[in-house]
Amino acid sequence: HVEGFITSANQYLKESDLARRVREWEERIKPVLEEEEQHPPYDIHAYGWQVLQGFDEAVDMENIDFAKVASGKQQYEVCRLFLASLQLANNRNVDIVCGSSDRNSMHMKLLQTEQIHTKLEQYQAPSLATEK
Repeated sequence: HVEGFITSANQYLKESDLARRVREWEERIKPVLEEEEQHPPYDIHAYGWQVLQGFDEAVDMENIDFAKVASGKQQYEVCRLFLASLQLANNRNVDIVCGSSDRNSMHMKLLQTEQIHTKLEQYQAPSLATEK
């Protein structure tokens, strides 16, 4: 009986520790989530368009430093712009080039401005095309 009591007491301590850690995590994450709810919804296409518009404002018109695109933006917007930049690179709108003098900088080279989602909106699968 003593061994069973010790085992159940140890199990209770483990569960109590887990419950305490979960409660502490919830207390830390709740304000972050409440703040996030105050931000506008994330539209990757709109943020991608902002990145592409940065090339219009750049001196070079073909190359831009990500820091210039993100300049003056709030922290959550910088993250959104960075994710949109990665998607633009994946879609072959931009090439991402690490700075030669500063490895912590990210430069982008413009390849094309037409975003792939606009092409996909107009795409019709050949199997759906009607013959006339």
